[in-house]
Amino acid sequence: ERFTIVTNESSKSDVEVQFLIWVLTRCLDYWKVSKKKLVSGNLSDEDRQKVKEAEKWWNTKYAKSIKVTSLSDADARLTCQIIKKDITRYGFSGYLVDTFKLSMDNGNNDAFWMSLIKDTRALTEIAMRYNVIGLMTVQLALNSLNRCWIDASCLANSRGIKETLSNLIMFRKVTDTELDPSSPYFIHPFRHIQK
Repeated sequence: ERFTIVTNESSKSDVEVQFLIWVLTRCLDYWKVSKKKLVSGNLSDEDRQKVKEAEKWWNTKYAKSIKVTSLSDADARLTCQIIKKDITRYGFSGYLVDTFKLSMDNGNNDAFWMSLIKDTRALTEIAMRYNVIGLMTVQLALNSLNRCWIDASCLANSRGIKETLSNLIMFRKVTDTELDPSSPYFIHPFRHIQK
């Protein structure tokens, strides 16, 4: 699949660093370089060699399949224009909007939640019209932090968008209660042993 990613929280270089770390760890099985280490440039000769290998791997396998566009602010209209252009001109088969949130300058007097629903419908319409995969990430509300169970009511300012989505998959950080072996909610986490 070829994906266009529109982000309004991270810069393009931040997203590229995350992809590079993913290639280093998942594809090359090299775990000695962290994101912080890569950004600071505090690398050994071995690290530099592996980073070059990861860049080569990225350029040959993924660079033509993933396009990243970074916006300075959430603007649903501009996001839709970028996605449509990438689909129609360049043949992308899916899009990811990270992080989907309220456009601050929509110029109308709608309630903010209505604006979110309209923006969600506009993005859903693109996915349906062009028969592409449409993904959006939405933040959880701050009051849902450290909750063991989450549902659509935990979505930050956007509970109504669940009506437009075909699938809603929610992730959260594991709570301290779930990591405490004496707790009834202990999750018995899987621990991966690095080679």
